[in-house]
Amino acid sequence: MDDDNEATGVIEEDVARLVEAVYQESADKGERAAANILAMAKKGMEERRAFIDQNCVHALCSLCTRENEARTQAKAALALGALCSNYATCLSDTDVYVHQEAQSEALGHGAVALLVPVLTSWQPDAQAAAAEALANLAFQNSDTRKQMQTCDAGKAMVNLLHSENVDVHRAVLCALRAYAIEGKYASELDQRGCLAPTFKLVLSDKHDVVARALRLLWALAVADTIKGKIVKEKDGKLLATILGFLKTSEQNHPQKAAAMALVRTLATAEENRGDLHKAHTDMVGMLGLRDDEMTVLNAIGCLTLLCSEEKRKSEIKKVQEIIETLNKLRSTQKGGKKSSQAVQDRAKTLVEILGGS
Repeated sequence: MDDDNEATGVIEEDVARLVEAVYQESADKGERAAANILAMAKKGMEERRAFIDQNCVHALCSLCTRENEARTQAKAALALGALCSNYATCLSDTDVYVHQEAQSEALGHGAVALLVPVLTSWQPDAQAAAAEALANLAFQNSDTRKQMQTCDAGKAMVNLLHSENVDVHRAVLCALRAYAIEGKYASELDQRGCLAPTFKLVLSDKHDVVARALRLLWALAVADTIKGKIVKEKDGKLLATILGFLKTSEQNHPQKAAAMALVRTLATAEENRGDLHKAHTDMVGMLGLRDDEMTVLNAIGCLTLLCSEEKRKSEIKKVQEIIETLNKLRSTQKGGKKSSQAVQDRAKTLVEILGGS
């Protein structure tokens, strides 16, 4: 969350001047103003608040219209998105900020209806910018998702998964995830053919693209039918790739964390647990990630689900030092701070299931 509460020297006159430039100056100057707004919005909460208060959201929406060139629309879309959230640029939700009043104002000015057509432009920069803005508008906002469905955004977003532009991949994967977080939209995207190109992006040589693709699959896997498709893809070869990201040798943490979250969700379907059990030793190894409690919780949760079958439970219990590691999560302080209560409680439950003390 955004905890930047210190004053950063915002000059009200500068904010007002930039907003005025968007409204009244030429398209070229409006584009430069939007770029400056974007740069300032990334600095901190005070800057974003100043722009929101100065009616900047409406001004930026006016630059996203068809009358403007794609590059102008792109700059305005990025600035608009940044005033709402930084969801699309974060690989960890713990670093995300959101300004719901900016989202609501943008929706009121028809931002979704303005941005969706930009997804089908011939300019990759504009496509990526529109997708990023939609992701930031849709983060924790069901009203945005409803408008996206009304505007048929799903079709355009799925088509962009086939783009050859990596920036488009990064942005649209986030937009799709923000949209798919509700089950009915996940099913829609599945019907539109979202899975096959996403599976392909899991194999990308760009680590951040892989992490975003895994996070999209996590959102889509809210539907049991999609869980099964992920596990069975290419006779289990995709799942083997996903499980490979859990290995201790995997150094890219966002990739590893995204894979663990996905695997934890796949494990909620009992029929998948036998296949997932192959990686149980790697999951135990992830219990040592004390600086990422969400991933630790996902690992504990998955191991707990795997223990639903006695043979698997027996094999998990045999992993060296698992009980000791879980007990450390229950009691050991790090830097004067214990694990969260959620970690302590779930570690305790797993120890009891395994028959430890």
